[in-house]
Amino acid sequence: MNTGIKATKPYVSPKQQSVLDFISDHLVRFGYSPTQEEVAKGCSMSRTLAMYHIRQLCRKKLVDKRGRSRRNLVIKSY
Repeated sequence: MNTGIKATKPYVSPKQQSVLDFISDHLVRFGYSPTQEEVAKGCSMSRTLAMYHIRQLCRKKLVDKRGRSRRNLVIKSY
């Protein structure tokens, strides 16, 4: 049954987009996810700010953290 309601992509700020792009590029390039420290360095931001943006991307269901390892970021397809 079609309700006529379309799912829309959540708003992503420019900094969140740069974090998302960095994670995606790292996964393609190396075959594994970056650490939060690598995200921070790659996006020229503090580790605290990188962690904040990763948390926001997780809340928007664009990124998933799997397990407790350092390389636990997974891009979710939307």
